[in-house]
Amino acid sequence: MAILKLGKKITARKDQNMKSTATTPIYGVIKYVINGEKTNEGTLVSNNYVNDQDAMSLAEGMIFDLKHAPYGIDEKTRWALHLKHSFSPDEQVTPELAHQIGIELAEAITQGDYKYVIATHVDRHHIHNHIVICMAGQLPPHKHMRLHKTAIQQWRNISDDLCKQYGLSVLEPAKSQPDNYAKTFEELYSELKGISRKQALRSMIDEAVITSQSYDEFVDALQERGISVAVRGNNLVYTNLATGMKVRSSKLGYAYTPPAIMSRVQGQILGWVSINETLIKSQSTNTITFYLPKSKRQLLMSVPREQLIQSNKTYHIFFAEDAQIVLKDRRGRYVKTINKQDLYQYFGDKTLTAIQQIAHSNRGNRQHVVMGRSEAHNRYLRYQAMRIDQLNDRIDQLMSVRQTMQQGISIDTRITQLNNDIKTLQREMRAGLTALIDAEHNNDYETRAQVQAQLEQLEQDLTSTQQQLQELQRFTQREQEQQRTRKHPRR
Repeated sequence: MAILKLGKKITARKDQNMKSTATTPIYGVIKYVINGEKTNEGTLVSNNYVNDQDAMSLAEGMIFDLKHAPYGIDEKTRWALHLKHSFSPDEQVTPELAHQIGIELAEAITQGDYKYVIATHVDRHHIHNHIVICMAGQLPPHKHMRLHKTAIQQWRNISDDLCKQYGLSVLEPAKSQPDNYAKTFEELYSELKGISRKQALRSMIDEAVITSQSYDEFVDALQERGISVAVRGNNLVYTNLATGMKVRSSKLGYAYTPPAIMSRVQGQILGWVSINETLIKSQSTNTITFYLPKSKRQLLMSVPREQLIQSNKTYHIFFAEDAQIVLKDRRGRYVKTINKQDLYQYFGDKTLTAIQQIAHSNRGNRQHVVMGRSEAHNRYLRYQAMRIDQLNDRIDQLMSVRQTMQQGISIDTRITQLNNDIKTLQREMRAGLTALIDAEHNNDYETRAQVQAQLEQLEQDLTSTQQQLQELQRFTQREQEQQRTRKHPRR
């Protein structure tokens, strides 16, 4: 069984410098898909127009056709199609067979009229093809390809026919709705028989994660399901395009926050740091180079775009736990290589790993809606609401102290215990996320559901433990202040 998807549009950014082949968007895509580490040292790469298999030659051949097309190349030009052709992990398909099927699919799509490059990747849990097809014809007058709205479905049908021809299974089409139909949550209710809106959304996000290898692919996969994604601070905001309903990732659970999504997509636990756009030194098709904070703009760090998520003027950088980060000086000369812990020193103590990004108590963030007779009355009501919050906090503190005393231990001992409990819960969440990644890579849906339920419970336990710790710490701080006041009374 093979699934065919249309990848992100290959177009130039408005600020992109295209004076050389190496700075064009098509070069960056081809360089990625023919990567020797992913294609058995290039043995699983083919094309229909040059003998050379290097990214420069392959890109130049397509750029020639694009430049000689009737309207040439401008900022609106779509340079190429990027098709992703994935085979089920359960399918007994060899890399060579997958590559052969991909070549026959590319030939059927292009009919000899357009240049293409196909590369078969074997570095993931499932074998998959990347097919890059130039949008301009390879024969004069090099007209641009026109895509009919049913083209992708026609190509999927060709893929299914090829799978049948080689003895592979095919995915049965949905009978209830057309392929491009985005279901509303109301329809999901009836299909999922009572599953909540959030659970339905979680299911769609889980499906998108499994089929994605980068954040951009994750966004595209959800878009196909009628869900848009936007970054808001440390949260992802998921919006149902049919109903307009918005849900923050913190409301869905730890497994749906930015660091967890990136870890699941990349297939490993990731750390992360955040950096402002004012520290950008330069940009290319594949990387962004930043000045390192606290280095007085003397050290530079280049980051691949697939490791970045942009939120307004902030970039979140994700990296593997064992990553080695190369630092250079302002002239681009090598300075040193640092690890994750060394990198954190440049970003301050507030930088957290993915596992430490958990939900916190909402106490202190209450919103009081008041409808007084005047502005002065509103101020009075807000003051009374604040006093009620303070009394509630005090009650919670005293309840925590009472529970501690009933256990026959001191407050300091209990604080130490709670700190240890928090560390244990964070380790368990880390292990849970690793198990979730493994289950998704092996298409083990039963285990995935079990692990997600465990993560939700761990998150609740962690939030409760942190709240108890905060209440005891506030009580201790209050007692210390009262003692100082008694020792040094105001005159």
